[in-house]
This record gives sequence, structure tokens and C-alpha cells, in this order.
Amino acid sequence: MNADRHDGFTLIELLVALVVVVVALAAVQRTTLQAVANTEAMQIATFAHWVAKDQLNSLRMNDAWPPPGKRQDVVRFAEQEWRWTREVRNSDDPRLRVIEVSVRLANDPRDSTRARLTTYLLEPSSTASTSPGGAARR
Repeated sequence: MNADRHDGFTLIELLVALVVVVVALAAVQRTTLQAVANTEAMQIATFAHWVAKDQLNSLRMNDAWPPPGKRQDVVRFAEQEWRWTREVRNSDDPRLRVIEVSVRLANDPRDSTRARLTTYLLEPSSTASTSPGGAARR
């Protein structure tokens, strides 16, 4: 029988194995935290987009013809407060206005825009007199 034969691992081997496990767990944790942060950022961007769409749709539904200029307000959505800014500009066609809505979190210290949508709005009175075939719409 050989007296130098060892059963099991040495202390050095155990420490090396432990270091390998710790490094692997740290990498898994970092990846998980990054995935959570990305998911939160996507959720915020989606909610901001919905707030912007809501502002544009409310203009269309009310047949509003907003004057050129800026307007801003705060709205509560998804348990957060969102600050939206709407800028209305004239276009080359007097029947069209350019509307840009930008949205950010109301309490964001960086004041970074999370969504920006731009659309054109046709003057409500011009849609009543114009329809296919030249006849007035009723």
C-alpha cells in the first residue's frame, strides 16, 4: 500500500474551486441586474410612448385645432407622474399643423425625454369640405 496516497482535495484545490464559483456567480448576478435594468427602461419608454399617443389622439378625437406654441402639463399614468410638452408649429400648407409631443418622468432629475412623437394635424374645417369625388362629407 502506498502511504502517500490522498483521499479527497487539498485546501488549495478547494480554495481555487471556491474562487471559480464566486466569479461565476458574480457574472450571473451582473447579467441578471442588467436584464432587470433593461426591462425597467423598456417599460418606462413604453409608458411614455402611450402618454404621448394619448395627447395626440385627444386632439384628433376632439377635432381640436390648437394654435401654434408650446403647452405642457403633468399627467398621472401607471402610478407615475409624466410631464408632457406639446409644440404646435405651422407647416407650409396652411391647413396642416406640425405637432410634436415629448414625454419625460416628472421627477426625473436628468430631465431626459423618454418618448417623442411628431404628427401632422389637418384643420377640422378642411376635412368637412373635402372628400373623395369632390362632394362634401356629412
